[in-house]
Amino acid sequence: MRVKTEERRQAIIERAAEVFREEGFDRASMSEIAARVGGSKATLYSYFKSKEELFIAVMKGSIEVAKVYKPFADPTLPKIASFNELRETLVAYGLHYIRLQASADALSVRRSLIAHGDHSDLGKVAFESGPLQNYMLVAAFLERMMREGYLRQEVPWVALGHLIHLLESGLILPRLIGVIKSITPEMINEAVPRAVDIFLRGYGMSQHIAKLDREAA
Repeated sequence: MRVKTEERRQAIIERAAEVFREEGFDRASMSEIAARVGGSKATLYSYFKSKEELFIAVMKGSIEVAKVYKPFADPTLPKIASFNELRETLVAYGLHYIRLQASADALSVRRSLIAHGDHSDLGKVAFESGPLQNYMLVAAFLERMMREGYLRQEVPWVALGHLIHLLESGLILPRLIGVIKSITPEMINEAVPRAVDIFLRGYGMSQHIAKLDREAA
């Protein structure tokens, strides 16, 4: 019975994602979501107490989210034996991260959160319910890299913010506001390594940066 219940919950999340993507948070209704699931609003509310709770479940429910942050879930992993391995790890993270953020569902969620930023707590609650914990995993990894001598000592959370903004630079904001209509795999594959190299030149210890420059020459 539990398996069936979990399947039903996942079906609700998947249909809700469609509605939120098509209608946005404000115009999306629990009635429409229930109709697409094939049940009543009462059934919907037995799984989720509110539209806000369902929206957060949609945001957290992506398989891609788990893929992006799984390597950092264990505080001792990933194992790093060289500066080049650190670069490879950050590039792999950046590729997964930007592919996720460029997806239709992620863009829809972000647009809704931005629209509600000044007149509700939806964005704050959504951020604290999912992204905050995920970002903290990566910040902890960067802090470990500082302790191990690959990165200079700085505030890990600030370093993470710089990494995220570098990764998103020229891609996510233009896509959000429609300056570009799609983010292609080629664009991601070109932008992410460049962003990581800029980050490492800013935060990497000088002896490692010199080696990186020699290898790039």
